Amino acid sequence: MPFSIFNPSDQLSLDRKIAVGLERISQALKAVIWEEAKKSGLSPIQIQFLTILHFEKYTAWTIGELANRSSLTPATVSDAVTSLEQKGLVARRKKGEDRRTVYLNLTDAGRKMARKLGGWANVLQESTAGLPEQEKAVFLKSLMTVMLSLQGGGHLEPSHMCITCKYFRPNAHRNSRMPHHCATIDIAFGDSELRVDCPDYKANSVEGA
Repeated sequence: MPFSIFNPSDQLSLDRKIAVGLERISQALKAVIWEEAKKSGLSPIQIQFLTILHFEKYTAWTIGELANRSSLTPATVSDAVTSLEQKGLVARRKKGEDRRTVYLNLTDAGRKMARKLGGWANVLQESTAGLPEQEKAVFLKSLMTVMLSLQGGGHLEPSHMCITCKYFRPNAHRNSRMPHHCATIDIAFGDSELRVDCPDYKANSVEGA
């Protein structure tokens, strides 16, 4: 029988037990967003798109950019955006000299809906609130390492993480509490201040190549 993390007989190593735990968490998130979808009359994908367009304002969103961000095909994204447009939540606009590029913007109704639904994943924060601060910092750094591995395998689109940023200087200081340095704002900081999604992010030359 092929190996599977879902087979209890295969769940013996620490790596496999962690993988099962992460999969269970993903199932919980799916259940949460489906509950919000039933209440709002939107699909889970549409809720995620509203959240991205409202909160992640460091880029001008197009169908292609949204497809990359969500790891979906442009056709799937276009269908979901068309539905949001028909509901009066999203508008497509052309701006600048290149009139061929269509940008996505939330309408007033879309921003209101995004604010209402934007906390759908807050259950994750609530579930880690009871952990000691030192454990949280280790957990955060470990999650970033896992995300980086998934990105390297082509399973996750690059995130705006400190550890892949051009301006990140790891272990640049002797201070054990604040060993890292951010060249953008010229400050030292510790593991607990590492960002998963930073608005000042700049891809390093290797990642951006």
